[in-house]
Amino acid sequence: MGYTPPWLDIRKVGAVTSVYPIQGTTDTLKLYMNSADAVPYIVLNGDIHLATSNGGTVKIIDNVTETGRFYYTSPDFIIQSQIADKNIYLNPNGTGKVKFGSYTAGAATDSTGYISILDSGGVARKLMVQA
Repeated sequence: MGYTPPWLDIRKVGAVTSVYPIQGTTDTLKLYMNSADAVPYIVLNGDIHLATSNGGTVKIIDNVTETGRFYYTSPDFIIQSQIADKNIYLNPNGTGKVKFGSYTAGAATDSTGYISILDSGGVARKLMVQA
């Protein structure tokens, strides 16, 4: 499958016909695929680094609405939905499982509460919390 030039233009926001190098602290880099291809995509080989300032976020935007974000606030790496009352769905492929931290054995005690989750079928479940 071939692609029709131009494959990629790097333009400073607001530029219509000229291609600019991206410099400075106020420039925004936007990548637009040309409109001639039915299913355009970007291939990046090797490691990909998304660098943010301290406390910065990587945002997922659907057209114009921010739908989610990833960020780090010590000691947690946070995956956060930005749309109210929406679930975060971790969906392993095939027989894959969702993996959590290490198991620590302990004596069974009475439940002191629970955390609500949804299983893959959308059924609400409660995870027991022990004191």
